Amino acid sequence: MQYLLDEYHNTLQYLRENPQEALSLRNNRSIVVMPICGNSYGECPHWHQFAPYNNYYPLYNNERCLAGCVPIAWAHIMKGMKYPEYGNGSNTYTYELGGTMRTATANFNHSYKYRNMKNAYTSASGTGWQDCAQMIFDIAVAFNTKFSTESSNASYHQVIKGIVAYFDYNPDVQFLQKTSYTDQNWRDMMYNELDNGRPIFYFGYRTTLNDGTTGAHVGHAFVVDGYDSEGKVHIIWGFQPKEYNSYFSFDLLSPRIYGNNPYEHNEVAEGFNADQGAIIGICRDTTDRGGVVVKDVELVADTMPANDVRATINVQALSGKYAGTLRYGIVSKSVSNNTVTYSTVYSFTTNVDLADTEIAGISLNGAYPYLTNGQTYYIVVWSPYVSNSYEWNWFLNEPEPFIVGDWVTPPDPQGLRGDVDGDGKVDITDATMLINYLLTNDAEGINMENANCDLEGGIDISDATALINYLLNNSWE
Repeated sequence: MQYLLDEYHNTLQYLRENPQEALSLRNNRSIVVMPICGNSYGECPHWHQFAPYNNYYPLYNNERCLAGCVPIAWAHIMKGMKYPEYGNGSNTYTYELGGTMRTATANFNHSYKYRNMKNAYTSASGTGWQDCAQMIFDIAVAFNTKFSTESSNASYHQVIKGIVAYFDYNPDVQFLQKTSYTDQNWRDMMYNELDNGRPIFYFGYRTTLNDGTTGAHVGHAFVVDGYDSEGKVHIIWGFQPKEYNSYFSFDLLSPRIYGNNPYEHNEVAEGFNADQGAIIGICRDTTDRGGVVVKDVELVADTMPANDVRATINVQALSGKYAGTLRYGIVSKSVSNNTVTYSTVYSFTTNVDLADTEIAGISLNGAYPYLTNGQTYYIVVWSPYVSNSYEWNWFLNEPEPFIVGDWVTPPDPQGLRGDVDGDGKVDITDATMLINYLLTNDAEGINMENANCDLEGGIDISDATALINYLLNNSWE
């Protein structure tokens, strides 16, 4: 501890005596980067490790385990980037709590509703706190977090595995340690990340505990997501209130700590300056994994009313190989009071294996009575497939970029030959109506197109003869 304080004292004394060097050490920037994880006003989330953020965490002796700084830091990044839209897969692992082995599990195949999540909660109430708490727990399980009421820990290497496997982040993210670089090179790398709109998962350690014990190695993970004109970086510490979030020099990562807080310091706040490190390259995974694109769609054999609906969809692998389950179906679109709503008419799943080839004839065969004439429908293909029906409904109410396919409008229904009264079937009543029409020339209730039973145009005695023969032989000549 004394060594660290001596270094701070020497640095500050030198800067007072050499102010021109202070400007250099500040690394003044010609531009500023507003907090990447903030809104348009620069306001960032400031979640912490206690309730309600840990409300889905395991209990030990009737006490919730702490959320952990690692999951909280990554939750800030996901909230700020509003990514991913939904997770992928599931994870199960064992951990020890109070001398007993326990199992943690989470299924990530659901959406993350960032728009519902507020920047802060004071209790388990209000819009979106469940969405926020569920996301934080998912992140903890994705990172194989070792839960505890004193400190829930996860390794930084497990962070990389988790974000790539379950949250579709760039697999080329890098784990770096500051001691491997000069101070200037380190700052330049960090500024470059921020210049390119990428938040930084950052960590550091302190060597003195709150009670003054030295020789410790206590780490904390947080988010660096912007910088000011002096080159100080904006940090989301994972503390509350929001005043903790501010701008700091890489050389003095010492947040002011107020009141009763697990990271409370004495008069001199050592901060998290030792053994600094970062995970950089944080962005969406843009690797081409061979998704599919709809080439064309077509409704076929669509007579209405009908007892089934059939369509053909041609899909093609974008590149490489795609193998998996597609969800596809017929969707209707309606607009009311300037609100667009998608509704499922029928949906299906199929297993496909595409390798730079086109597959045709994914058929929609649904036992649905009919498609309404004049109504516009959407043939959709959704990949990857998520089994939860709630997700399907959520997807339908998201903006159109989530949907691929073509709008199709069913053609006018083709006539049903011999269905003179238009009731959807051909029977003796149709023959009776046709003969009465020929005798009285009264066309009321007559479907003239369907009455053309001999297909020669016009309505005469030969049509009645053709209809009677059909009823006797159950076939048209």
